Amino acid sequence: MELSKNHIRFTLGIPVPLNEYIQLSRELNLRILQEQLLYETFLDSIKNYASEKYNQVVTTIKDWKDAAVVVGKVLSDENLLNDFLKPLERRVNNLIIPLTDFLKKLNLDSFIVLIKKFLTKISSLEGWKKFMALVTTGTIITYIIEKLKLLGPEVVKDFLTKTFSSNFITDIVGKLTDFKSYLGWLQPIVKGVETIFNFLKPLIDAFSKAFQSGSKFATKLIKENNLTQFNMKERFQQLAGIKEITTATSPTQVLGQIKTDLFKKLNVTDFDSTKFLTTITLVKQGKSLNPAANKVLADIMVAMIKTSDDALLNQIFANLKQIEAK
Repeated sequence: MELSKNHIRFTLGIPVPLNEYIQLSRELNLRILQEQLLYETFLDSIKNYASEKYNQVVTTIKDWKDAAVVVGKVLSDENLLNDFLKPLERRVNNLIIPLTDFLKKLNLDSFIVLIKKFLTKISSLEGWKKFMALVTTGTIITYIIEKLKLLGPEVVKDFLTKTFSSNFITDIVGKLTDFKSYLGWLQPIVKGVETIFNFLKPLIDAFSKAFQSGSKFATKLIKENNLTQFNMKERFQQLAGIKEITTATSPTQVLGQIKTDLFKKLNVTDFDSTKFLTTITLVKQGKSLNPAANKVLADIMVAMIKTSDDALLNQIFANLKQIEAK
């Protein structure tokens, strides 16, 4: 079994020297083999669980098969996995603020100290196990904030005591042998798939865009997205360096020449220069987009994500930035 050292470090989460001339010890090779088999078994169980959905692009999580697709696609790509870990960790840490506010009202904020200790332990993990631990913990915290707010202090305390036992992190990692076993442990806690979707919602569009591409520009898009909900017009404005136009400015025209020949080089299917110019004008003027304009913009965005021609992208952005709305 030949594994790259990047895979060993960033997917399996085992620290190894990247210098190819340094030989690994027999004990370390054995650990790598064990972790790889565990990883492959869990990933295979995800693919089997997702079944026919696994090859689809998921834009919303309606059932556990959809959740399996999102998890499986990220775990199977070391670049996506590595790019998503830090934003995902920030997403979980940001939930501590509303969680603290909620538990303080119930005089249960002592649990915050315990949960923060678990997050510290998770931060010391690497690779796919860290990803799963973050998804699990973030989903449970989201459930507490969203679903327990109408319950009394004793009920909430009982839930926290049972869920966040001293072996919480060990419990998560111990369930990563089979996706069904993992769900059998998680489902009774969060009561359904809605909570995991609510937690992952800000990431779902970034996931789907990256799955379609895998290019450097796709991972850049994920990093810059900073876990905000995706809005086609707003995201295009950001990428193109277009400032938001307020209604007070009341722009009526767009000045500057849009070089459609640059966009044609993206090889967008059925590219229509007239429709594209109309769409860019709407974006520059800060006006709402109709379905047709949204599709034009979506096609351009996907083409920009898929291309590996960074020089062309720079030319496109430079052109868009010099267009002014008056």
